[in-house]
Amino acid sequence: MRNERQFIAPMSAVEAAQRAQYVLGKWKFKFWSIPGGIRFERSVPLAGLMVIHPHQVHSRIDLHLQELGEGACRVFVKHQVFKFGQPSSNLDKIVWLGDVEDLEAALQRREEPKLDRNRQDRYAGAISIKFILATIVPPVIAAIWLVATGERMATFLMLLVLILVAILFPFLPFRMPHFPLENQLPPFDSNYVRGRQ
Repeated sequence: MRNERQFIAPMSAVEAAQRAQYVLGKWKFKFWSIPGGIRFERSVPLAGLMVIHPHQVHSRIDLHLQELGEGACRVFVKHQVFKFGQPSSNLDKIVWLGDVEDLEAALQRREEPKLDRNRQDRYAGAISIKFILATIVPPVIAAIWLVATGERMATFLMLLVLILVAILFPFLPFRMPHFPLENQLPPFDSNYVRGRQ
């Protein structure tokens, strides 16, 4: 997932860099200097193959600051998330976009983060676990049934039904938890649909 934006911050480039380090440091980003800016990075390459929670996926934010004078600077943000394997949910994407939303709010409007990103992260992880279980459990149940009964046709029909349930599972509605929506785009939907957008 890629996300790029630019905006004017009413502060010097030095102050903007300090505030960016403070805000992104809350979400476990490490940082170092790159030519013309700062690179923030969380987790390690290929982490998306093994992790459940969105904040454990390898993520990189490149921040370039251009001094404009009169206590203002232009901010260029390039955000990349390196997710491999299972598809990303809408909720995963909202959690990742939230990192940049918090950064923009802190630099452009001098606001502290208002949302509980850790709660979002835990909820998205729980949904991912449900999805994984829905795809693993049906074949296991069918295999146990086949070994226990030896009935191939009944096992085939049961496996077919369970696989259909697993395929439809991601498209079933889930009740979303209530989060305040200040500084957050897009807003939460009432239904959770994996793999859309």
